[in-house]
Amino acid sequence: MVRRRIRVPETQGSSPCTQTKKLERPDEPKATSGRSSRLSRDQPDYWGFRQRRIPTANVGTSPCTQTKKLDLPPTESGEGRRSTKLDTKKYNMKFKFKKDKRNPYWKKLELRIQKNAAKKDKKFILTGPWKKFLEKRDGIKIYLVDGNWIRNNLYGGFNHGGHGYVCEYIPLDEIWVLTTHPVDCKCKHVKPNRMMSKNFRKSLILHEFTERNLMAKGMIYWKAHQLAEEVEKKAGYIRDPYSDI
Repeated sequence: MVRRRIRVPETQGSSPCTQTKKLERPDEPKATSGRSSRLSRDQPDYWGFRQRRIPTANVGTSPCTQTKKLDLPPTESGEGRRSTKLDTKKYNMKFKFKKDKRNPYWKKLELRIQKNAAKKDKKFILTGPWKKFLEKRDGIKIYLVDGNWIRNNLYGGFNHGGHGYVCEYIPLDEIWVLTTHPVDCKCKHVKPNRMMSKNFRKSLILHEFTERNLMAKGMIYWKAHQLAEEVEKKAGYIRDPYSDI
């Protein structure tokens, strides 16, 4: 009896013994490579179960290294105003505060004035020719005041501006801004007559609003003042908070 060899057709690069055929289910969704292969919340798998969506970070960045920038408040309608509604947590997240090296007396005094601000007599309002109304913004009245009169009659250390959480004689719904630079201020590029420019006044009002709102939410003056200066820099009304250009 003669045995004949039967040739089995072979495919290139593979053996018939190692060839396997993958069974595909027509209803099963095909997965792709990468994290995009995860099914969406509304797409069921082959067995009819809902898949849970797993949040993923952006490509190239890690959620642990992402930092938030200090943004300005949203712009209001008007002459380039900035809104005074701020989120304390947002502004206090990644900012590095300077260490307070002042005399501890000033910190205690500032805390005392800040805590007692809610106990102020609302009927106590100072008026006179030294105080002129400028505008009202977000329920807060802004006044231009004579710095020489304030230093001679109220407080000798009054600087460019103030509000009710740092000055016990200013109502909580008022902000005072000087018309001129104090004689002993450290500002640069000041005019010979010490008058403030319009841009410096805009930046100063933004500073006082920011500082006031942060202190109203419980932040101490030392931190609120630094954040207010940072907001001034981002606004860009002037080159530097201590320069009248």
